[in-house]
This record gives sequence, C-alpha cells and structure tokens, in this order.
Amino acid sequence: MAHHDGEAAATGGEDRLSMLPDELIIQILLRLDTFTAVRTSILSRRWRLLWCLLPKLDFVLSDAYSIRTALGAHDAPSLRRLSVLSIDAAPESMAEWLPVTARRLSEELVLINFVENKDDKDDKEDKAGEGGAFLELPCFGSATKLSLVRFNALAVPPSGVFARLTELSLDTIRFHGPCELGDAVSLARFPSLKQLTIRNSQGLSNFTIHSDSLVKMELDSLKGLQQLNVVAPALQVLHVQSCFAHTPTGAQPVADISAPQLEILQWNDAFDSSSVQFSKMVNLE
Repeated sequence: MAHHDGEAAATGGEDRLSMLPDELIIQILLRLDTFTAVRTSILSRRWRLLWCLLPKLDFVLSDAYSIRTALGAHDAPSLRRLSVLSIDAAPESMAEWLPVTARRLSEELVLINFVENKDDKDDKEDKAGEGGAFLELPCFGSATKLSLVRFNALAVPPSGVFARLTELSLDTIRFHGPCELGDAVSLARFPSLKQLTIRNSQGLSNFTIHSDSLVKMELDSLKGLQQLNVVAPALQVLHVQSCFAHTPTGAQPVADISAPQLEILQWNDAFDSSSVQFSKMVNLE
C-alpha cells in the first residue's frame, strides 16, 4: 500500500487498494478497532476521512478524550453500534462522551469496564457506592440494545423515554440514585423492552416492574433483593436464581408474579408459598 499520494508513481508501484470504492474500503476498516482505523487516515488524502463514515466504532482501552474527539469527527449518517472496553474508567470520564453517544446511537451499545485486582478494590468500591461519584446513564432514545458490564455506582436517568430499546443487559452493576430501576424500565419509559437481564448486581432491594412488552426476564445473583413484584402480561420466560440468598437471616423471600402467558419458569432460589405468589399460568411448561 502506498504511504502517501505520489509514492506509488515514484516507485513504479500501484496503490490498487485505494482504487476500491468507498463501500469496500469501509468494510475493510470495520474489521479493525477504531484507533487503528483512524490511523489509516495518514496513508493518503483518499483515506483521510473514510473512517468517519464507519457505522460501527470499537474502542479498546481508549481514553475519554480520544473517544470524544472521534465521536466529534464521526460523520456517518447513522452510528449503529458503539463498543467500548475500558479498565477502571471513572464515572467522570465516561460522562464526557456518553451523552453524545446517546443522541446519535441508532442500534447497539456495549460498555465493558474491567477492574484490575478486583479483590483489592472491593472495599473501595463499597465506599464509592455509598457516597462517591456515580455515572448517570443518559437516555438512549433511538438505541435498540444496551449491554453494560462492571459498573460501580450506576444511576438510571429520572426522565426520558427509551422508545426503541428491546434488549437491556446489566452485569455486575451497583445501582445508585433516587430513581429505581424498576420505575425506569417499566412501560411508560421502556415501551418496547422485550428482554431484560440483570446479573451479579446489587442495589435493588425492592424491584418492581410493570411492562406490557416484556417477553423474557433473567435475574441472577442480585445481592440484597428483598422483594420482587412483576406485572408482565406478555412475559413468556422467567429465570430467577440466587437473588434472595443474601436476605437477612430468617427473612422470607417476598415475590408477587403476575404473568399469565408464562411458558418457562426457572426458580432456583428460596421459596415460601406464603410469601411467593404466582398468578394463574395456563401455558406453563
């Protein structure tokens, strides 16, 4: 590949790759992480702005400034997917670029925040969750899928409608803030939600959700959960596992599940018929 305009002519070579249509070059760039794709802009004037047309961006261990700058230069008609892999990212750094993403994203967001030396950081995270900085998730009005992994002190927004969101996955999250997750993901603000997955998380002592659209819900290892209330007339699959294991000694699990269309129920958790109630489920397999 020629490194700049004119080099191919000077050496007698031919830059055939740069002669490809934009659409084919973009398909090549999509196989690279975004940082590497941006670096191709130095090859020639032909390549300078092609990365800005990528419908998907993938950042691996990039700082907030780099992400914010790239999003500012990105000029594709639609940002369909954004993936960010970070290590120990502070809430303040994510707040620098996440609102821009929320305004532009049309399909999927994947945020993974790995934590180094997890065992040594547990005490610090406990204190941070009690009163430190937290990340408020902005409203993604056009996104269809959100997946967040490993966030300490995450707050759901108190307002806004996630109008097109169909899938929400939250893994290893400590919830924070005055707005309850159940209030946020219920019908009025998540009218299209079909799949909800919450794993290895805490801060949901009382989880109440009312959703006419929800079809599948999986709750796994929710530390501190004391009460679960679900009203979901379209729900077909419900998994509940190890969510009431950390309730106070002697306390009964309290759950009220109204899901008349439920077909598959997996309840691998504490159960007491006097405090765990299910509506009539004629389709249960």
